[in-house]
Amino acid sequence: METWLRRYCAPHGAPTERLICFPHAGGTSHAFRGWPRRMPAGVETIVVQYPGRQDRIAERCLEDMDAMADALASELTELTDLPMAMFGHSMGSAIAYEVALRLERDLGFIVDTVFVSGRTAPHQRHGEDDHRLDDEDLVAAMRRLGGGDDDVYRNLKLWPLILPPLRSDLRLLDAYRPATLTPLQAAFVALGGQEDQTCPVADLHAWTAATTKDIEVRTFPGGHHYLVAEEADVVAAVVSRLATRPPLTSTEQDVVDIWAEHLGISGIGVDDDFFSLGGHSLVGMKILDDIDRRHHVEISPVEFYLQPTPAALAARIHQTIGTP
Repeated sequence: METWLRRYCAPHGAPTERLICFPHAGGTSHAFRGWPRRMPAGVETIVVQYPGRQDRIAERCLEDMDAMADALASELTELTDLPMAMFGHSMGSAIAYEVALRLERDLGFIVDTVFVSGRTAPHQRHGEDDHRLDDEDLVAAMRRLGGGDDDVYRNLKLWPLILPPLRSDLRLLDAYRPATLTPLQAAFVALGGQEDQTCPVADLHAWTAATTKDIEVRTFPGGHHYLVAEEADVVAAVVSRLATRPPLTSTEQDVVDIWAEHLGISGIGVDDDFFSLGGHSLVGMKILDDIDRRHHVEISPVEFYLQPTPAALAARIHQTIGTP
């Protein structure tokens, strides 16, 4: 985790869910430093640190979206033991989508919610050439976006440190031009600033193409970097959508483990739907047989099909034998 992922502070108590945050182009993990202290108990905030900046300044920047998303998906594989949400701002929204796609496609792990911020869906962008600007014009363009980095951009001694990774990120975005999006099973929430000229509010609705579910659009006062001044309200909006819940009971955990074994996927949530995860009748019967063998509770297929979640099965077991 020390390479790509940063924890600014531990969650209060044992984590029950993780929020993975992806910074903007040229950004660092520092952009989300204030988020962990605003999270409720049980939510662990982990922030991505891209190569080529701050403590990774000696590493080569990545200018290819596939390489970036593949590396991050690999890093996150070990964290699929708990429910996961993602928040990406600007460039980070596109990276969050690509990482969530890989986890779902390659591992069968479905991210609960993907929060995309300050950028329209990537299939609506057709190249961008800010990386070709000279230093002065590039700095001027970034300062126009706001975000509280004026003091940094005014210091010419910092330009050799901050402009190379910024240009690399912008090259990555220029080369990333998907014609279509693969709809994910994750829920999507699109957020933006009401005065953001780079991503008008109407453009946020384009993320509908990224999900099989309904999309929620939320807006806040401010421009492209609205989430700096509105951090408290933005985090509150994110928290309102997180699937936080108490730690699993021993019965719930056992049912989840049975599902994982028979479905062949990890990261199953206690409220996940059996059929949405690709389950079918034969697998369902094997799950019910295992439950009968381990807990001595016979559950009919009809009962299971009416409430096909680990939580419902665990409740049925508890109702019958009275153990948590």
